[in-house]
Amino acid sequence: KQEQSFLAYHFGKKQGKGISYYADGTLASVGEFLQGIPLGEHTENYPDGRLKKKVIYEKGDQPPFHSQVKEYFSNGSIKAEYE
Repeated sequence: KQEQSFLAYHFGKKQGKGISYYADGTLASVGEFLQGIPLGEHTENYPDGRLKKKVIYEKGDQPPFHSQVKEYFSNGSIKAEYE
């Protein structure tokens, strides 16, 4: 399935809230960017809309560092959790 993405660029760097959808309109991913660096909560979903992955990025030096990652199986149970 082809995804559609919506994200602003400022001087060639990702800026603001990025959102992508699967071809059927289901939310595929959401995340914030500040001058090209991921910031805050980023989520990815399976094509059926269930949560696939959640990553929390802390504001800091490049490359961006995550403080928490959770990955899920398509049935919703936790596949992996790490910091």
